[in-house]
Amino acid sequence: MTWKTTPTEAVEEYRKTFDKQFRASAVRILRCVVRQSPVDTGRFRGNWQVNHNTPIQGYSDLLVDKRGSSTISDGKREIERKKEPKRIFITNNVPYAATLNYGRPPGKQWSPQAPLLFMEGCVARERNKINRKKVGDRSTTRV
Repeated sequence: MTWKTTPTEAVEEYRKTFDKQFRASAVRILRCVVRQSPVDTGRFRGNWQVNHNTPIQGYSDLLVDKRGSSTISDGKREIERKKEPKRIFITNNVPYAATLNYGRPPGKQWSPQAPLLFMEGCVARERNKINRKKVGDRSTTRV
């Protein structure tokens, strides 16, 4: 019996595919939360930070990005930087981040620019996209 692809090669191919999809999902989630972030001064939008394996603590008054393009490109660069990350954390630690996401009182929209639970909505949309791909993709690697 001859192999078109050895089991070791197939595993490596799957690992590379998973890594590429994992990073692409992280970029899409980052792009979504940045774009859905309300903009007044640009401080909230500019404080989305990306790190591998541990979340970033704190925030900076100097991270201001009204358009969000710098925040997205910096985050994307960080997502692509590390080889085979186990986890990617996308965080925003400005003191009012929870109020913007959950509302005040909880359940009552705080900012007319941001829907309630917009962060969770970004993750849910990405999860649904992944689940649709899993159901629709019945391809297998031939060995």
